[in-house]
Amino acid sequence: MITEHHEPRTIMHEQKPRIQNHTEDSGSRPLQESRLPARPSASEDMKLVVKGVITLGARAIRELDRFFRSLRP
Repeated sequence: MITEHHEPRTIMHEQKPRIQNHTEDSGSRPLQESRLPARPSASEDMKLVVKGVITLGARAIRELDRFFRSLRP
């Protein structure tokens, strides 16, 4: 079972360099340069994810607060 889990992962890792090789053949060196500044945008995406989780948590707390206040007479 463990080897079955590792085999698709190695296949996926083998496909990723093939895709990069095809894009390199088409002249994607500027794309690789644009991938390097994409790393800070990934951290910006993480900031947006954290903000979204915080807002969802705050919304859930408000809904629970309304629910428990509605139980009071």
